[in-house]
Amino acid sequence: MTKAYIDEETSQRGYLLTGDPVFRQPYHAGRIHAVALQARLRTLLAEDPQAQRILAQVIAAHQRWLTRAAEPQIAARQRGPIPAAALLPLALTGKRQFDKLRVQLARLQARTTALTTSQLNRIAESSSRSEIFRTKTSSVRSCSACCCTANKCWVSRPRWSS
Repeated sequence: MTKAYIDEETSQRGYLLTGDPVFRQPYHAGRIHAVALQARLRTLLAEDPQAQRILAQVIAAHQRWLTRAAEPQIAARQRGPIPAAALLPLALTGKRQFDKLRVQLARLQARTTALTTSQLNRIAESSSRSEIFRTKTSSVRSCSACCCTANKCWVSRPRWSS
């Protein structure tokens, strides 16, 4: 999702500075991709309320960047060239809003990393228990085989009469 958001931001800034419509295609593609990823993450994180809250904060920060910076700046550029003196304040407004989004994305990344690490640890523990079980089962089979062999030897041994 971070890449989709960065694609949006980079393209929006490129359009703001140059007015070249070629920058608008990656902006729109990033938005479409971001919406799809948001839905996918909602599903994947459904069982973790903390991750769901952070995801909601990411989406809200993205929406604020769109409504306070990206969309107004694109609309201003569509009306025509923007004087050089006005470009810097516009660019800084966009940067400040996007930096807030980056903070939320970092929080989401930290949470998903923690969830992934936890899941991998559970898998490793389960695998370790499974290996212990296999080892013990193998030992029991070996002992059983030895006992069976010893029992055959005992039963089939010659008996002396006195």
